[in-house]
Amino acid sequence: MRISIPILVLALGSVRAPLCAQVTVPTLSPAERAAITDTIERLSRLRPDSSARPADCDELARRGRDALPADLKSRSAPDFSIVSEGRIFGSSSNEELAEMCRWNRTVREARQSAQDEIVEKHIHILSRDAAFEVLSIRETIHWKDGGTTVRPMVITRIWSRGPAGWMRAHVHESWPGGT
Repeated sequence: MRISIPILVLALGSVRAPLCAQVTVPTLSPAERAAITDTIERLSRLRPDSSARPADCDELARRGRDALPADLKSRSAPDFSIVSEGRIFGSSSNEELAEMCRWNRTVREARQSAQDEIVEKHIHILSRDAAFEVLSIRETIHWKDGGTTVRPMVITRIWSRGPAGWMRAHVHESWPGGT
């Protein structure tokens, strides 16, 4: 059985698509939905220990994805992008990877510690090969300068499944209320 539902199609990278398109999505069994949800939840919990092996941003600029540790290469699609702090970071070119690396390093180096409390989490399965999750969290950051920031944060992650398995295709971070 197949159902037809309207879904929002995002234009990511060089893909240009209509804002809204009719797509026929095969019906998934409850077991298939549960398996996909379990996989996305497990992958979402994986956080590489970046302090154990700091990234060499200049090496990323020279060698691109070949300079990434294996566990990072397998987490994100080759054209992964992130929107955060009012900026868009792509990963299609070596320089985009290096710029994302430098930004992450600057943020990490300014923090003494950070804690995220998940307030609400939803995983939406679009098909056997596409899903997105929305997390509402409360982020507490203790800065090295002695200050503390507590703010609400919403994270949206787009996931796609290909030959190498499930990977993040896009992440968007925002802080509701202008914080």
